[in-house]
Amino acid sequence: ANERILKSATESLKLANEFRDKTKVRVEAGDVSSVEALRAEVEAGRAEADAAAADNRVTLTQATLNALLNRDLSTPVEVVGDLTYAPMETDLQTLRQAALDHRPDLQGAKATLEGAKAGRALTASALLPDLSFQMFRQSVRGEGDFYKAGFGFTVPIWAFGRQRGEIAEAGATVARAEAEQVQARNGALLEVE
Repeated sequence: ANERILKSATESLKLANEFRDKTKVRVEAGDVSSVEALRAEVEAGRAEADAAAADNRVTLTQATLNALLNRDLSTPVEVVGDLTYAPMETDLQTLRQAALDHRPDLQGAKATLEGAKAGRALTASALLPDLSFQMFRQSVRGEGDFYKAGFGFTVPIWAFGRQRGEIAEAGATVARAEAEQVQARNGALLEVE
């Protein structure tokens, strides 16, 4: 749009300069008064200022676009075609669902919550007895092979409370992750509104 304004301002400047030059010739011929020449000069000055302002807007717009694209600000920008506004025909519920399905912050909050729940389950498993089974083979020269089997049963001592503190911490982490997910969801839905 700014380039079209610049083109229009440049054309206006060209016409104003032509009118000024023709008015000067007419003043010299005595057809019009010098006031008309002065008016034509003022209009040419205004057209020149408008053209300079339009050129500055184009330069500024191109520099802003280059900054957004993380390019050198003086990189030339060429606009090809026209940008036209075409309103989207979408209902609010579809937009809400798209926001909930495609927002990276919501996906990250969901992954954080799943990780916190897995951490809580792992921490809670420390309260359960641990079963282990082992089997060994030992070879002795001249005497053959000996096999040994072992079975272990480890019972955690709940009285120390360390495991309970870790479980409480894991539960708090899950609660925080749930709150962050709700906050991210509400923020996404608010942006859709």
